[in-house]
Amino acid sequence: MGGLHSAKCILYSVDFDEIERLQSAGKWEEAGKRIGDAACSLEKAGADFIIICTNTMHKVVDFVQEKIRIPILHIADATTNQIKKSNLHTVGLLG
Repeated sequence: MGGLHSAKCILYSVDFDEIERLQSAGKWEEAGKRIGDAACSLEKAGADFIIICTNTMHKVVDFVQEKIRIPILHIADATTNQIKKSNLHTVGLLG
């Protein structure tokens, strides 16, 4: 939109220590359900879509999507679309 516009957003920040403990214990489904509960809260608050702002937790995107009706904008999908659109063949990613 340009100018001084900025996106309206709703933020739900989780305690990463709780998530990391689940990751370390291999309890990915439980971690996904916790993130899914957060996404459900965002949907109820009026969010049009969800962005998961961490690379690792995209591993549980299916568990999250099961709990909500709105889409999840996945960083890998957006990146892939731009790579294809730009007709690139060799890509380096930093994360």
